[in-house]
Parts: sequence; structure tokens; C-alpha cells
Amino acid sequence: MQDRADHTLLSILEQNLTPFRLFMVGKLRAEDKEFSESELRQFLKELENTLPDARYFRDELKKMERVFETGEAEDEPDISRPETQLLWAAALFHIQTNLDIYNRNWIDGPAIYDLTDTLIWEQIQDTRYAKVELMQHAYYVAESLRRPDTKFSWGPPGSWFFFHPEDNYINVDLMMSLTAGFEHARGALFHEVGHSQLTTNFPPRQQAIREEMEALQGKANSGTLNEVEYKTLRMLAAEWQLRHKLFDAAENDCVNRYAVNMERRLAQSYSYALNNMTTTISGFGDQTLSQIKKKKPYKGWLRGVFARNTGVWIQEQIDGTLQKEQDAWEEQRKKIEAHPDAKLTYETNQRFINIINAVNLTFFKNNNLFEDTQDGWQQTGVRAEWVRKIKALQGANDNEGGEAVFPHPDFSYLLELCGGPEGLEHLQPELRERGKGSDYFNKLTDSYADRRNKIIEEIWDLYLADYAAILLSQVEEQVDQEIEKQKEQQQGQEGQEEKEGQEGQEGQEGQEGQQGPGQPGESGGQPGSGKPQPGKPSPGQPGDQFDPAQAGVNKEGREIDVDMEGNAGSKDMPDVDLPPEKPENSIPDQKNDGQGEDGKTLQEMLDELAEQEGQEADGPAEGQMPGEGDQPSDQPGGGNEAGSGGAGKTLEEIAQSDWDDYPTIVAQLAGPIAQVARMLKKVQERQLETAQKRSLKLETLPEANDLDRLDGEAHRNLVLKKVTGQRIEERDLRRFQKNEEYQKPTQLDIVIQIDGSGSMDSHVFGSGPTPLEIALLSGTILYEAAKTIDANVYITMWGNDNPIILAKPGDDPRVIGKNIVKARKGMGSGTDLAPSIRKITKQMAEQKGNGSAFCGFTHMFVLSDGDIFDAEEATEAINILLATSKHVTFDFAVMKRSMHISDVAMEEVAAAVKSRASSQRVGVVAETDVNKIPLAIVAALFEKIRLCQSFVAVPRSKKKQEFRRASIRMESKPKLGS
Repeated sequence: MQDRADHTLLSILEQNLTPFRLFMVGKLRAEDKEFSESELRQFLKELENTLPDARYFRDELKKMERVFETGEAEDEPDISRPETQLLWAAALFHIQTNLDIYNRNWIDGPAIYDLTDTLIWEQIQDTRYAKVELMQHAYYVAESLRRPDTKFSWGPPGSWFFFHPEDNYINVDLMMSLTAGFEHARGALFHEVGHSQLTTNFPPRQQAIREEMEALQGKANSGTLNEVEYKTLRMLAAEWQLRHKLFDAAENDCVNRYAVNMERRLAQSYSYALNNMTTTISGFGDQTLSQIKKKKPYKGWLRGVFARNTGVWIQEQIDGTLQKEQDAWEEQRKKIEAHPDAKLTYETNQRFINIINAVNLTFFKNNNLFEDTQDGWQQTGVRAEWVRKIKALQGANDNEGGEAVFPHPDFSYLLELCGGPEGLEHLQPELRERGKGSDYFNKLTDSYADRRNKIIEEIWDLYLADYAAILLSQVEEQVDQEIEKQKEQQQGQEGQEEKEGQEGQEGQEGQEGQQGPGQPGESGGQPGSGKPQPGKPSPGQPGDQFDPAQAGVNKEGREIDVDMEGNAGSKDMPDVDLPPEKPENSIPDQKNDGQGEDGKTLQEMLDELAEQEGQEADGPAEGQMPGEGDQPSDQPGGGNEAGSGGAGKTLEEIAQSDWDDYPTIVAQLAGPIAQVARMLKKVQERQLETAQKRSLKLETLPEANDLDRLDGEAHRNLVLKKVTGQRIEERDLRRFQKNEEYQKPTQLDIVIQIDGSGSMDSHVFGSGPTPLEIALLSGTILYEAAKTIDANVYITMWGNDNPIILAKPGDDPRVIGKNIVKARKGMGSGTDLAPSIRKITKQMAEQKGNGSAFCGFTHMFVLSDGDIFDAEEATEAINILLATSKHVTFDFAVMKRSMHISDVAMEEVAAAVKSRASSQRVGVVAETDVNKIPLAIVAALFEKIRLCQSFVAVPRSKKKQEFRRASIRMESKPKLGS
């Protein structure tokens, strides 16, 4: 986990790569998309100079040169390191902005009109690292949403991160992920997933505004609106836009907390990821730099940081970006000041946005992004002295002269509403509530949304209502001016027509003049467009200021027919957009490029990666892993040490890497997990249960008098024939569905019992991993593979009288990760197996779940280096277990230095067990190649199932009863030596 001291704005600004990320974000957000070759090369030169080890970076530079010549890299791009991610982000953006030059020379160039059509874009998407990263996204989301069928794909530049609930599809912006760093981009992903889960409805006033707008637009569609109705429509659209700014900021507090809560399950610091994204991507890093440059104590610090981390050129570029933003701010200010009561309007705008920013940043204050002091808030651009409950506009700055002490009670109350124990940030269901069923969870989610909406409207009434009234009065004046201008143009046209008529030029219609501010085609606020995206400024930036001239006007140039008073006739005026009915409907439609259709589920990605690695589903593992190395850090040189672009790692290499991040380990094991999952599926397909479903065949009478079996279409056909007097035949009376039996794979249980004795933690394989490390990774592979087929896996560690359960079905992945890290050093115990058999038998007897559901075998494997101290007692326990249930199998998997070594103890135990059937004959799987252990286990399991000539699934309650009897018998047996 990241140290919380590194979460702060200033510490993130001090990081080596931050200036380069700020530079790239400035380029991506600029309206003039330009990035020349000289700029690119200067950027990469300064980036290279910051690296303590630039070997891998230089390798990528060579590949980039090849891309410029031919359109594709000769070798796979390496995006496994933060600095190489930035390199390829810059290269791709340069190609995007100069595509008309490059496509003249490339082989496929003339047919390429978009970056996403280029070969290099496809190459980067298809790198092993990109695939594993996308699988990590899929893994995390599958854990949080419990929807393994969710599809994922890399999205085009500017598509941002979003979850489309209707299509169950997640888009991940590849360009922004490369720029921000893959590790931090996951924070943005879960922010959006949080919106999809928690942002379920708008506050009552926004809902009412939409209903009024819908009624007015309905009237306009069937005729015309009068001046009063049109003005009302524009005012409603503007009010919705203002209220939506608050709503979006308030919901951000909630969904950011949702993302951070994922730390409890997924073992990554999303709090750090969100702070980093906010600093580098969302614009608050720029805000802070602008504030720092104004204060003398910080100027030296800033120069020192940038001098250490960058060259002069990058400093000048960032200064230029900041100046452009300041210029845009000034331009916006001048535009607003062109209206009557300009000073009042501009100050009102500033104060309104200031409070919105305070709401938006409350979570980040709680997340240690900045200090909760007046200077700390000032660094982010928020003036705490302006945050006051509304009394009168002129009294809002009562402590600018320093009379009041920070924090003012009004400011403190706003922070309490947003981030207090009962504030916006924390009003959401606990993750564990999902286990009570979707209906319960959805109702609970809606109730929390209602409570948040109540607070949102309280904030509006207390802090923003008067400011909004002033801004809306400006909108009213603006609309009045537009209407009057239309009338003047009409009068001028009539006079011109009369004059032209006198000259014999009748029939000519005068041209309508140019419309005033707000004419179609000009940019303006759009209801529902609150999602931050690349190219869009963050809250507090110039483009987020409320412009009365554009408030509520649609961007597409649609017009609406308005009946003017005073014989002015009917005129076309700018139409407004109808706000979305539900928050999820405001998600931008980013699927026109076909990305959604090309998305893949986690299982599809695993299968594809396994095939790419050339692994046979039923054959032995070759030991090649598709993982890309340790999670890259923000320090250049961190991450994967393979400069080849992320060649696959062996199980031995992964076993010796950092285990602190369980999801990263899982992602590195994606290949063997996919391979084992496919084999487990074959095992599962041999264990079938009989189920029933409604048949397409119909009968005259309902089975068991169940009227729910009535087929609606067949019944409608009968009624139609009867009403129209057609002849009714016997087949027309067949309206009820029958039951039809079919076979489906049943659920199975797998128990991995790992030897935790001292010998397992020794380096019997030389300098490679210990048998214990290989056993733990083998258990992890089986555990994760089993989840893809809905099997249950238990992992235990044995060796003394108190065996440890490391993982069981439904456990929090973060807990599993911690358990595996703790277990890496073993128990330092002897090799007593019987206590573990007794404990897991009792655990299986107490297994939770639907007792009436059917299930298959329970397969138990012992992973060891071969010794058992309590051979006689272990043999007795296994005999009791197998004798009590014919649905249990038991085997040993032994890791040897050499096949010539005889493991007498285990072989004696296996021979001494009395098996009831061939499938229960205890086997010993021996392997010297540690990379083959997981597949060897599954191969043995498959052989066991093959030996079962027939199988009938049994209710889980029956199996639990058998385990209870076995547990009682084991406990009643006197321990040897007692």
C-alpha cells in the first residue's frame, strides 16, 4: 500500500513523472490539437534525462522510430513501465495530430483516417501487458459488481472511463490510461462504476424541472410556444444546468468514497490513485501550480522541484499551459462582464463555482490530498472565506479582512454535510449488503440516494440559491434581448420589403439576421454533461463558468418555433436539450466506433490469452506466464525488469516476486488460471445433474394445475380465433408449457491442503522458489480458476494441531491475499496431517448455502514434499472420510528434487487407505518441474472423474450430513498416543 504521506498534492507534484503528465494532459485538453515532431523529441529527451536507468526507455525509442517509418513497431511495444507508458502516449498523440503526414508513407496509410485504425494502435492494445491490465480491470469489476459477464474494451482517445449498465459494458480510455499510468487509471474506473451503482436518481427539484420542460417541448412539437413559455423553457434549462453542477460534485464525494472502499476487497490503494488522477488529470494540479506561483515562499520550492525533475523546456511548456488557462479565464471574464451588472455577475459566478469546488473537494480533503487549512484550500483554488450561508450577497465576504478565524462555522457545516459521518460521502450501502440479494440492495441504494438528494437540496437552499437567482436573472435578460432582436429584425425586414415592393421587386423575402449570443452552433452548457472527460476542464476551470448567454442552449443548432408578440410573427429560436430522466441515461454514447461490440468478458480474455501463449488446454503447462512483472510504481525504473516488452514469466519467477498485491499476482497468473479453468470446466462437464425447464411443447391442461405455465402467445391466438369466428382446433387448446428434463454441469468442491512444515520453506530446488511458494501459487491458481466455473475451493495449511484455513468460498480477496502473504513463511511445524483433515471435514459440514441445491464431488489434494509424521492417524481419518461419503476423493501431490527419491510415508498412506470405488483410490502425483504442479493436479482430477462410470448429483444438504457424520466419527476416535 502507498504511504498516506505520498497522497498529498505537493508530494505528487514532486514526483519525477508528474510534470510530464501535466504537460501531456495540457496537450490532450487543448482545443488546438497540435504536437509537432520537434516538441515530441524535446519532451522525450527531457523525460529520458529524469530516468536513473534509461535502457528500456531507449529500446522503446528505437521501436517508435520504426513506427514513424512504417506504421507499426517491429517488436512488441513495452508498456509495462510508467515512463514507457508516457512515451507511447506521447507517440500516439503525435501520430494522431499528424496523421495526414504519416499516412502518405505508410503501406496502409491512404486508408487510415483515425488513430484507432493504425497498426500501432492495434499493436499496443494487443500487447500482453495491455491485455493483462484489462483483465485486472475485469477482475476488479467482477469482484465488485458480481457480474462476470461484463464486457470490457480499450476505448479511443477522449472516450474516458464509463460503465454502460444497459449493455453491461465498460470502456477504458487507453490514451488517458497511458498518460495517467495504468495503476492510477483504475481509480477513475471505479469512480465511474460507483456512479453506475449508486447514482440512481436526481433530486426532486431537478426531476420537477425535467417534467415541466418535457411538457413545454411537447407543446412546441405540436405547434408553437409563446414568448412567456419559451422564456420559461430557457430558464428551466438554465436552472437544471446550475443544479446539476452541484449534483455532480456532490455525487463525486460519494462515488470516490465507493472507490476507496474497494481497498477492503481488492488490495490496491485507490485513495492514492484518485489523488494522483485528480492532481495530474483533472486539473487541480494546474490550479495548485497557479496558486503556488503567486506566493513567494513556494516559488523557490517549485523551481527546485522542476529543476530536479525536468529541463528548462518542460518548465516553459507547463508555464505556457498555465498562462493559456489564465488567458481563457480572462476571456471568459470579459465575455461575462459584457452583460449588464457585469461586476455582480462575474463575482456571483466565482462564488457559485467556489462553493461547487468546495463540495467536490471535501472528499479529497478527507483523503489527505491537502491540509484542512485556509492555505490548504487556497492551493486548490477554493477560497474558504467565500463559503457562507446565504444572507445577502454583500455580506458573503465577512472575514476577508481576517476578522474571523478559520474555519468559519458556515464552512464547517458545509464540510459536515458533504463529508461528515452522515454526510454525502458516507451515505451508501456497505459492500457486504450485496450478499442479501439484489432486490434488497437496490432498495437500500435508492434510499441512500434519496437521503443524499435531500442534503444536496439543503446545500442549494443554504449556500447557492441567491447566487443562482442572480445568474438566472441574467439568463432572463439575455433571452429578452434575443427576442427583442428578432422583433427588430422582423420590423427591418418588413420595411425593406415595403420599399422593395414600391420599386416593383415584390416576392423577395428578407434574410434573417445573425442571432445574438446563444445562436446555434456556439458552445454552451448541456444538461447531463457533468462527466469529466479529456478536453473538458475540471470544476473551477474557465469552461465550467456559467455563461448566461449559453445557459441551457443545445449544441446541435436545433431551433424551436416561437410566436412573437406585437405582430412579429413566428420565429425560430435556439432550442434546449431535455435533461435525462435518470442519471444513467446521461452516460455518453461512446459506442459508435464499435468498441462495445468488440468488448470481451474476463473469461473470454483469459481464454484468448491462453491461446496466444500456445498452451494446450488438456496438455501439460510449459511454465510460460503472460504476467508482466510487478505493479509499476511512479518512480522511473520501477516495475518489470524485462526490457523485451513484457515476456512471459515462469511460475518460479512469479513465486519469488512481491506478493503484497494479490490482484497483481492473479493477473500475472492469468495464463495458467485460464488453462486450469478450461480443464476444470471439462471436469465439471462430466459431473451432471438433472434439472427441469419449461419446454417449448404445449399441452391442453397445466401440469400440477399451475396456471403460471400459460403461454401468452398461444392464449392470444386462441382468443383471436374465437373473436373472429375462426374454427378452433385441438392444437389451439394447447396453451400450457410442459416441464422438460435436461442435464447440466453441477457444482463441485476442491480442497487444497498445503504442507506448512519447516522442510517446505527450504530451497530444495536450489536458488529457485521454495516448495511452499509453489504450493501457495498452485492453490491460488486453482482458487481463481474455480471461481470462473462457480466451483468452491478451500485452501488450508497443515502441520500441527491447529491448521489454518487460508481461503474458502466467498472470502474477501484482500483477506486471501493477506493470508497467503502471512503463509509464505509457513508454520515451521511438523507434518501432522490428521488435524487438517478433521478441521476441513468440520468446515464442509458447516458450509453455508442453499441446502436443496445439487452438487458434485468434493476433491481433496494434499500438496507436500512427501513426509507425514502421523501416517497412521492420517490414514484412519482418510478412511473415515471416504467410508462416510462416496462423493469424496483424496490424492497427494508431491514436489520432488528428483524422481529417484522415494516418498515412503505418503505412498504407504495411499496404499493403506481402503477405497470403496476406483474413483476413491488415493493417488500420488509426483512432479520435479514446479511449473507443472497445478496442471498435474487437475490432470489427476480429470482422471478420477473419467473413472466414474456414472454420477448422480446429490443435494448439498445430503453431503453436509455425510460430512457431519464423518466429523463426529473422527472426533470420537481416540488420538494415538493419548
